[in-house]
Amino acid sequence: MYPKQSVYENLPLDLSRKQIRLVQIEPGRPDDVLTCKLFCVALRQPACPFHALSYTWDQDPPTRTVKINETDFLVRRNLYSALVQLRHPSFPVRLWVDAICINQDSIVERNSQVPLMGDIYSSAAKVIFWLGEGNNTTDLALQALKRLVVLSQEPECTKTGMNDIFTRPWFDRTWTVQELASAEN
Repeated sequence: MYPKQSVYENLPLDLSRKQIRLVQIEPGRPDDVLTCKLFCVALRQPACPFHALSYTWDQDPPTRTVKINETDFLVRRNLYSALVQLRHPSFPVRLWVDAICINQDSIVERNSQVPLMGDIYSSAAKVIFWLGEGNNTTDLALQALKRLVVLSQEPECTKTGMNDIFTRPWFDRTWTVQELASAEN
């Protein structure tokens, strides 16, 4: 699935301590290279607040490059879009993201981390739900939600936009219910 990613070689997890990895998106402008740091922490370490990202994996292979600990790391298009959108211009953003924080090439690691996902999502300061990139119709639909306007009173493109949002793959995932239920905020 993923090509061998050397970013994990110097960051082994201590599975006996319920360690996880977090990815820190470094500040930058929209056109800057997406630069991140990956590091290990004990789960529920109060000195290290983080957000957890809930999103869907694309069907396409990873093709977008993110610089993690000075190493090129490939991610899928949808995740790349989320990371770019979440990057702040002035301060770092700490996240738990399954495709980056779990070595997808290691069955042992995946098998040890998946049972922790409920704890990971409930330990997160916030859970961020990424439905995908917006477009004209979804932007209109989100504006309508913010205004709490009855959809039947809005233009037809708003209804189309709402349908576009709620038929996104995120809503079809089994994990989303667990992630939503585990989120404190």
